[in-house]
Amino acid sequence: MRIAAGTALGDSSSRTAFTLIPGPATLGVRGYTTKGRAARHVATGSIQFRTPLCWVERGIGLVPVFLRNVNAAVFTDLGIVFPPADVPSQNCDVRIGTGIELRLDLNLAHHVPLSVGMGAAAGLIPFYSHQIYFRLSSPLLAGIVSGKKLKQPVLPAEPW
Repeated sequence: MRIAAGTALGDSSSRTAFTLIPGPATLGVRGYTTKGRAARHVATGSIQFRTPLCWVERGIGLVPVFLRNVNAAVFTDLGIVFPPADVPSQNCDVRIGTGIELRLDLNLAHHVPLSVGMGAAAGLIPFYSHQIYFRLSSPLLAGIVSGKKLKQPVLPAEPW
């Protein structure tokens, strides 16, 4: 299960701080192909049941790729954005999506976890939509790519 909520306070630009996006993400609702309406307050949640289909736990010869398991999930996502209180003419934007996902869990070079997945989802409310998505994720690689650059220490100049 996952639950997330947020609110933006401040000037008028905070009225469009949050948007529900399509696909798997913290503010995402799987099953939709378009973004939702922007608003000041947001709440999202997801519940999924994931189970391993088989534990392979094998590599391919001497190639440093190790397939740990194949697993599947069924899920339901919910997202809602609320307009600011001073704009009563806007309604809430509610989205509900449901679907299935198949995922392979791998280890690259013996130490780098990687997940490769494919899913199909249907958006149910407010209109019917469908989405097929591919997902590639690695906690280690994500930390390296999105991490802050390390500052080089400034060494004092040596006298000649």
